[in-house]
Amino acid sequence: MIPIVADASVGIEVYPVRATEVDDPYYRVTVSGVDVPVLKFAAIHYAHFSMGASAVLEVSVPEEISYHSLSPKRDGIPMDIRGNCARFMLESPRYLVLTLNGYGKLFLLADPAESDIPDLSKPDVVSIADYGIDGNGSRLETEKIQHAINDASAQSRTLYFPPGLYYTGTLNIPSHSKIYHAGGATIEGSLSSDDYPSDPGYEEQFTRLPKDQWSSNGEHLSHSRLLFINKAVDVRIWGRGTIDGNGLAVRKQGKPANLLRIQESKNVVIEGIILRDAAAWNTHILYSDNVQIRNVKIINNQTVRNTDGVNPDASTNITITDNFMYCGDDNVAVKSTNNNNLLQDCRDITVSNNVLLTKKSALKIGTETKANEFANIRFAGNDIVEADRGFSLYCMDGATLRNVTFENNWIESFIFNNHRKAMHFRIKNRTGKGRILGVQITDCAFLVDPPNGSVFSGYDASHMISNITFTNLRIGDRFIGSMAESGINADDFVEDITFWLNSDTSKNTLPK
Repeated sequence: MIPIVADASVGIEVYPVRATEVDDPYYRVTVSGVDVPVLKFAAIHYAHFSMGASAVLEVSVPEEISYHSLSPKRDGIPMDIRGNCARFMLESPRYLVLTLNGYGKLFLLADPAESDIPDLSKPDVVSIADYGIDGNGSRLETEKIQHAINDASAQSRTLYFPPGLYYTGTLNIPSHSKIYHAGGATIEGSLSSDDYPSDPGYEEQFTRLPKDQWSSNGEHLSHSRLLFINKAVDVRIWGRGTIDGNGLAVRKQGKPANLLRIQESKNVVIEGIILRDAAAWNTHILYSDNVQIRNVKIINNQTVRNTDGVNPDASTNITITDNFMYCGDDNVAVKSTNNNNLLQDCRDITVSNNVLLTKKSALKIGTETKANEFANIRFAGNDIVEADRGFSLYCMDGATLRNVTFENNWIESFIFNNHRKAMHFRIKNRTGKGRILGVQITDCAFLVDPPNGSVFSGYDASHMISNITFTNLRIGDRFIGSMAESGINADDFVEDITFWLNSDTSKNTLPK
């Protein structure tokens, strides 16, 4: 038995949910004795709550537990399994993935207690309810919600969405917007593709081309979205509410709308909310500067194509940290697509301390690399619960990838897909020849042996992959000290690969 003691003063916040969302036949969750609703979405289940300090979690299923798995593995959280109940201590807020028997993944989304809830009694805060907007989701309220957003931003007031369901088409978020989504507040995207207008002068390829000519190239994907932060400065969207794109329904109508597009904007913070069911890329950051994505829970439908998590595209000074992402396509892919004819170098991007699950690449640069240079890209401290590929560098369009760092990332398992390899670095000539120069891979661990070897392939003697340094690389239960031990297949246009082992391997060793 594992002794578990919780602080009696711990505050657990549970958020309102609609009865139709609750999935009670399978998992039951309590946190320090408080029942937390379990929601069903596509093939997964999730429970969302906030907590102060430590808490005791109990999760039960209908019959005796014969199989259990809890991730991230590096946390080393011990579980007490008794009959049909799993019990463990969570010392601090964390995003976890629990599997019991054959019931599918349960995401336990434990957020820190909120410290900056707007005070509705203050004159600089206004409720969406004050604008006569239906909060039951019974009618489309795009125009009224847009008016409220514009009005609040013009008056430098915070717009407060209380618990409720707000049904809308595309919303444009102007400069100086401060929008708070309380737990239990859901902005739900319209079920009709007509409510997602495309960019002027553009038409979605899915409506103008036959299906055999559809492309995943980001230059054409997408020209529509649910929330649009365009040519704006100083925007903040935060809280514990949900933005739901109705992506499966919208995509079936040939409309691959982003859930959130941040375009030609600066000083943007997205924090704490759930971004659920995108029709294509969930969050597209295009030609923007100083954008922060923090403590966001991205939950996509893995059956929908192109459902990436976050795509920094021709952008600079981007921070993506402490998030949870469940995606049908790449979790994070740094790109330069030339979407909307917006193209510049990508620089100073940090992706850190995220919990990631995907059917494709977890941490990636490319595939579109149409700028001159990608520089100072850092992936650090991420827990990849499952992926098809851990690290991918795809230089297809003539750019130079320089000073890329993978540091202290853990990869737990390889989902069945096409590649199932730890790393894939390659240069191709799709619209230009590029180079990959200077990659540091430090204190990274692949907890199981990948089914296939990693592949590094350059293009020619002038367009090579060079200067790759591994320090304390772990694959399975082995620390890798040479190319021969690494399982990497490199062609003739790869040079200067170095392996180092030092005395401190604690960062990529499982807790006891």
